[in-house]
Amino acid sequence: MEERFACAEACLRCARACARHAGTADPAETGRRDLNCVEICDKTARLLSEQGDQDEEELRFRVEWSRTACLECAAMCEERPGSRACAEACLECASICALFLATLSTAC
Repeated sequence: MEERFACAEACLRCARACARHAGTADPAETGRRDLNCVEICDKTARLLSEQGDQDEEELRFRVEWSRTACLECAAMCEERPGSRACAEACLECASICALFLATLSTAC
């Protein structure tokens, strides 16, 4: 359960960092990628924060989607000056999502 909340918190931190970066980024591809990551991570954090029974496959899909979005966003941010905080938040989130996914795999 602790991994679940750590993942939710990491998703929120990533969403916030990407939202801040999107406001200052080139509105072309970088800004869209940031906003996509914000939306995906925010939805995943909400899902992880909900109580009650949840479909494990849906949960696994959402967390993997967040992990992938974070890795893509981090790769783009690492190429841009002034994007370090966003890239670091994305990489941290991707790592914590992977740890949470590993707990789901062992729980099956």
